[in-house]
Amino acid sequence: MTQITTKISNTLSTLGLGSKVTLQESMNLFVGNAYTSNAGNTYFNGLRFTPDIVIKESIGQGHTHTFLNGLKIYAPDGTLISEENYHCFYYSKDNIRHQAKNILLDALMDTAKRKGIQLLKEQVKKQVGKVIDMAIDRPQTEMLEQFAQKQKRLG
Repeated sequence: MTQITTKISNTLSTLGLGSKVTLQESMNLFVGNAYTSNAGNTYFNGLRFTPDIVIKESIGQGHTHTFLNGLKIYAPDGTLISEENYHCFYYSKDNIRHQAKNILLDALMDTAKRKGIQLLKEQVKKQVGKVIDMAIDRPQTEMLEQFAQKQKRLG
C-alpha cells in the first residue's frame, strides 16, 4: 500500500466510514458501513471530496423517505470546520448543496470575524458555492483523485 493510499484510508476511517467503503454512483457519494435498526431504518455515512474539503453526510433511510440526519465539513487534514444536525430533513442533492453552502459560509465568516479579518461576504459566498457545487456535481472518483494528489503535494 502506498503512503497516499494509507493516508486516504486513514482519512476515511477517521471520518467514520468504517472499513468497507463503496462508491454509490446513483448518489455520487462514497458510503461506509450501514446498520439497520429494530424499526427497519437503515443508517449510514457518506463522504464527498474536493481538493479542499470533505463533506460527511449522516443519512437515514426509512421505508418511505430518506433523511439527512447530519452534515459535517472537514479540512483535508480531518479538522472539523463546521457541523449541523437535522431532524426529519428530507435528503436530496439540492438540500445537501444548500445546507453545506450555508454552514461553510457561516463558519468562514465567523472565523474571520473572531480573528479580526474583514471578508467580503459575497466573494466568500461565491467561492464557497464553487467548492460545494464541485463536491455535489463532479464525479467523486475524480474528486478523490484530486484530493489524493493535493495530499501528496502537502506531504
